[in-house]
Amino acid sequence: MDELIIADRYAKALFEIVQPLGEDEVVEEELLSFSAALKSSPELEKFFGNPHFSIEDKVKTLRGLYKKSAGKTQDTLVRFFEVLFKKHRFYLVHDITALYKKIADESQKETALVIQSAVPLSVAAEQQIVSQMERIAQAKVEVKKELNPSMIGGITVRFRNKVLDGSVKNMIQLFRKELTKIGSI
Repeated sequence: MDELIIADRYAKALFEIVQPLGEDEVVEEELLSFSAALKSSPELEKFFGNPHFSIEDKVKTLRGLYKKSAGKTQDTLVRFFEVLFKKHRFYLVHDITALYKKIADESQKETALVIQSAVPLSVAAEQQIVSQMERIAQAKVEVKKELNPSMIGGITVRFRNKVLDGSVKNMIQLFRKELTKIGSI
């Protein structure tokens, strides 16, 4: 089975457990923090992924990490991670985190918007793009800006599963395709 399908099932299951309790946003923050901590500490990630260490040792380590902020949410997450350990699926934790964030954002009527441009956009231009995308999505958007000088000019907007490409580079490529069609007539 495709790994992303499996990760999606775990993310949905976790969301279905915590959302009715009103803990979905807290779990989202915790998952993001945990994933970032693992990425910044490869040794810790290797420990959790190593089958030679017992599940009990891994759970004990998790409880130690959550000791200061121990609560219902952290206990739920420790139990969730324990399931991942038992099913040998802990390696999916980063994918599960990303998919959980997507599910939570959709539930909270939020969506990610990536604006890529050759040069920094003015505040007014950015606000206009954001307001139009929020109106289209009927949701609040979280903006991430990227600079890409190879675009020459214009912008590209990635939004959910769509890409709106208004870059000069794209327009040149489209123009070339049209010219080759005309040239082959």
